[in-house]
Amino acid sequence: MPNSPRVTLQPDGPAPEPEHNWGIKYRWFLTAISGSLVLNATFASSAPANLEPDFIEHFHVSEEVGVLTISMYMLGPLLWGPLSEQYGRRIIFLVAFFPYMCFQIGCALWDMWDANHLGDAMAIFSLMPILGPAIAPIFFLIPETYLPYILKMEAKRLRKETGDDRWHSAMDKREKETIPDILRRTILKPIIMLVQEPMLFIMSLYMSFVYGVIYLAFEAIPIIFIGQHGLNSGEAGMVFISMAVGSCLAVFSYIVYFNPQYSALHAKLAPKSVPPEVRLRSMMIGGPALAISLFWLAWTSYPHISIWSPILAICLLGSSTFYIFMGCLSYIIDTYLMNAASALSINTVMRSGFGAGFPLFANQMYATLGTPGATSLLAGLAVVFIPAPFLLIKYGKKMRGLSKNAVVRQNE
Repeated sequence: MPNSPRVTLQPDGPAPEPEHNWGIKYRWFLTAISGSLVLNATFASSAPANLEPDFIEHFHVSEEVGVLTISMYMLGPLLWGPLSEQYGRRIIFLVAFFPYMCFQIGCALWDMWDANHLGDAMAIFSLMPILGPAIAPIFFLIPETYLPYILKMEAKRLRKETGDDRWHSAMDKREKETIPDILRRTILKPIIMLVQEPMLFIMSLYMSFVYGVIYLAFEAIPIIFIGQHGLNSGEAGMVFISMAVGSCLAVFSYIVYFNPQYSALHAKLAPKSVPPEVRLRSMMIGGPALAISLFWLAWTSYPHISIWSPILAICLLGSSTFYIFMGCLSYIIDTYLMNAASALSINTVMRSGFGAGFPLFANQMYATLGTPGATSLLAGLAVVFIPAPFLLIKYGKKMRGLSKNAVVRQNE
């Protein structure tokens, strides 16, 4: 049929395997696997932080070089995020995870065992390739979820089965590309989006500041609780539990309050779509709460004030950071949809940079300004970001309409 029109499968048409029609238990299963892998990866990204002094001493390098153990983590999202928009999420995940797993296991074995016992450990480790096929299907159970790539594979299947070359998807339409075109579509895309998208820049800057505050807390908490309250390092480490408790309380409140509100609005507006700006409501609480928690921590950290006061402030800090993260990430995903992976990748790079950089000046800042002054400075910066979600709720749709990458649905 050389003169017949092309038949293009569109993302807004019926998908061959619509993810939203998967069973709820199956979706929770995939969420649990993905969440555990994210927990593992983010832990691995920050775990070397405490070993930086050892790296610096052993390899005789500067502090700036030592921090590269964390900073180099930032390069990964720039590559894998855009590539997942070209080749699907699943294959990128499988390609990236295997070498990551090998490096983690190899480093762990080398660090834990001396030469006399390494052979025994390697014997157990060598058993893993044999046992691996038994558990590998768990990872391969993760299906492809990127709809444009699903449609591309469906069009390919239809061409093969019907012999009709008219079947195509939007991803099949690209002309022959030059190397600069490929770079702009992959590695450079997140950077270009950050420059072109004020919404993405504001959300990424806000999240980066909050992420930096979290990593700065790793340095500040020992200063406050060891230096001023006389705890030992183990007892001071237990203070971090209060941040985890605050985050868990925020998760619970989001599930019982914010998400039901969103679901009710979704049902009320149907068949219209819920604007992405609705996702920012949690930030309207999280932003002021972050500033309050930092001011609270700053001025109740004196030794003569009960130690429970700064501990409760850190608990509120954990809750507020969750509200901000949840609002930012949900808004970015809803706003950029098919470009969300690139948007999230540059977001990750920015906040990883802040997370790596903030601890570098923690000791100097607290030594110069003191605990009240240094923490109040952070609180003041948190106040500057409070208007961000309110402004985006008011002007977000107009800004999305001017964007090259964001989505404005016809039925909003």
